[in-house]
Amino acid sequence: MESAVTRLIKTFGLLALLLTGPAFAIETPALDVQQSQVFRAWFVRIAQEQLTQGPSPRWYQQDCAGLVRFAANEALKVHDDKWLRSNGLSNRYLPPELQLSDAQRGLAQQWQQGGGKVGPYVNAIKLIQFNSHLVGRDVGLARPGDLMFSIRAMTSI
Repeated sequence: MESAVTRLIKTFGLLALLLTGPAFAIETPALDVQQSQVFRAWFVRIAQEQLTQGPSPRWYQQDCAGLVRFAANEALKVHDDKWLRSNGLSNRYLPPELQLSDAQRGLAQQWQQGGGKVGPYVNAIKLIQFNSHLVGRDVGLARPGDLMFSIRAMTSI
């Protein structure tokens, strides 16, 4: 039987797909396929750490949308020794470093908020409406890092 943590880890991520698509401002370069794969690996590792080791003191908005924003934003950072120490991660079993331009690292500040507005914050409903897209309904095809939304959950947002 799958653990709750495993189920949660499987529910996070379409961000890797979103960062390659038109969801972000045109002037900000999107991630290519390889960068998206490395981003996804970091995103999953960071989200998993929050669930297994306890939340980072830097993860301020501790809800599902907050976890997605936190993991995505941290995945876009440089993962040097200082970053590893501040996040309590060892350098064992880490994804390769994400090679990004400064503009690509700025994607963390480019959440679509609706009405043509972008910024560093987006709530859960706007995360769903403006920062994700349907890639399928077959849960069996979900990859680590994919976001999954249920109709019942969306009615309570």
